[in-house]
Amino acid sequence: MSKSAVLKELSRGVSLSSTRSFSVSANLAQKSLTKAVQQQRLDKNRNLLPPMRYEIVKPERLGEAIDLLYKTYHPNEPLTKHLGLMRGVGSIPDLDRIVENSIHENLSLFALDDNNKAIAVCVNGQSSKNDWHLGVDEVANKFSDPSVRPLVAIRQTTHNMGVKIFEEVGTDVMFGIKMVGIDPSLAGKGMSTDIIRRSILLAGCLGYTGLKAEATTSHAQAAFLTIGFTPVAEVQYKDFEYHGDKVFAGVEGENSLVLFKKKFFQSCLRHIV
Repeated sequence: MSKSAVLKELSRGVSLSSTRSFSVSANLAQKSLTKAVQQQRLDKNRNLLPPMRYEIVKPERLGEAIDLLYKTYHPNEPLTKHLGLMRGVGSIPDLDRIVENSIHENLSLFALDDNNKAIAVCVNGQSSKNDWHLGVDEVANKFSDPSVRPLVAIRQTTHNMGVKIFEEVGTDVMFGIKMVGIDPSLAGKGMSTDIIRRSILLAGCLGYTGLKAEATTSHAQAAFLTIGFTPVAEVQYKDFEYHGDKVFAGVEGENSLVLFKKKFFQSCLRHIV
């Protein structure tokens, strides 16, 4: 993607903001734009990935999906690290249940090597407009571990802020990209971006007209911009309050959580293939 194309995508998202809507800060936009331009199409053409095939994650392979998430997603996710939730495999059962429920929707993807070993997973699920109107505590209190509730709360806050995307896309349900876990041997080789692209193609094949994702790191935010997503809402970690406490103040190395959307139409394939 050329610099002008990235600028066009970014300006399209920023132009959505008004006094009655939410916009992404100039600081985030500039940082994400710079990284997106520098990486261009990220690792797509680096040819560093082994031969592989893709398939829908079956419920009987749930354990493999969870293992991959505990190898790279949970240890590196800044909000999970900040809250001290990651204490080994199985230490975040509330999030494991989200993964299990999502996999039963038959929208999640595995990348498998020649030996049928799962080397990457993208946990996806359907997101309903009705859920985005729910109150923060109404959603957070459904989680049994109080330590996990701030993580749920900040994500629900972005949903409340960005519920307008359903009307903008023209649908009541969207395809949601939730978590990506990869084998540590593939770190930095473009595996995460590759399986996200495949998930976008899956969404299009299944007839979804819109996709959504939340990105908690500047690297992920740059990746979603490059793939053609548009920023919709942003919550600064230093400002977010949960029950009167700024629970994410001081998150190491990152500034904000950003909600992204993508309207699926045929020409968007140029961002993917």
